[in-house]
Amino acid sequence: MPSMTKRFAAALAIACAILLAHDASAACIKLPASPPASPPASPPASPPPAPPTPPPAAPAAGNTSVGKKGLSFNNPDCAKAVAQGSSWAYNWAQGTAPLPSGIQFVPMLWSNAADLTKTWPPTEKSAYYLGFNEPDLCVDGAGASCVPVADAVAAWKQYMEPLAGPGVTLVSPAVTNGGPPIGQAWLDQFLEQCTGCHIGAIALHIYDRADNTAYFQKYMTDAVNKYYHGKGLPVWFTEIGISSGDPVGFINAMVPFMEQLQGLDRYAYFMAGPGLPGSGLNNADCSITAAGTAYINAK
Repeated sequence: MPSMTKRFAAALAIACAILLAHDASAACIKLPASPPASPPASPPASPPPAPPTPPPAAPAAGNTSVGKKGLSFNNPDCAKAVAQGSSWAYNWAQGTAPLPSGIQFVPMLWSNAADLTKTWPPTEKSAYYLGFNEPDLCVDGAGASCVPVADAVAAWKQYMEPLAGPGVTLVSPAVTNGGPPIGQAWLDQFLEQCTGCHIGAIALHIYDRADNTAYFQKYMTDAVNKYYHGKGLPVWFTEIGISSGDPVGFINAMVPFMEQLQGLDRYAYFMAGPGLPGSGLNNADCSITAAGTAYINAK
């Protein structure tokens, strides 16, 4: 397999192309010196015709011992710098350097590739395990895991199911917000075919412009209605990214909404680190950006 750095370089290039096609104002620049290891290239979706009706204030559903707000990261130093206000984190990998006290690390099996499954499961036990990263997206070099549904089901049963048991939540493969046959269409096929699987939560990704909060909120509300209210499965948005616009305004609008959306158990902005150009919570040296300060303080 290509190195994580090479996969990310290709992924960011393709992500930029997708975002520019959708939003001509999106700014895409060359990679920082230390790019993240395995972020995805989620395609943005077209905005809906109208914003959703705001949900009533309510506590989070499902397992609530850990707060909703979390971090997606590659460099643990960047995660540490913006950890205040968050209670969990993941890095698309099976382990990490120590994180601050109070931050729960959630391991991920990124794909069914042999170099990853041979080291799975992690030695350190966890109450939560994340499934595959964007198996629905099959763009050459895009950094997504690109796993056919049948293969994903087989791999889930072989590598994830043995971890199921009391006190353990297995979180579904995380899919993009692309339209059929990818995105939720892929996920729904997976859920249908994974008979007997112990899937305790749903993972989703979403990307679009910062000024399109109506779309983000409607997509999240619809997902919660479908999976939580419809199937009893809490929803995790493990990547929430913007292609252009003001990240501070976006964070200040979205975090209160997500905190009050019943059935949305966890969320992580993309990302702790430089992230997509102009939107990261940290600069390349892990100093905190204005977006990082906003994410720390937003409630």
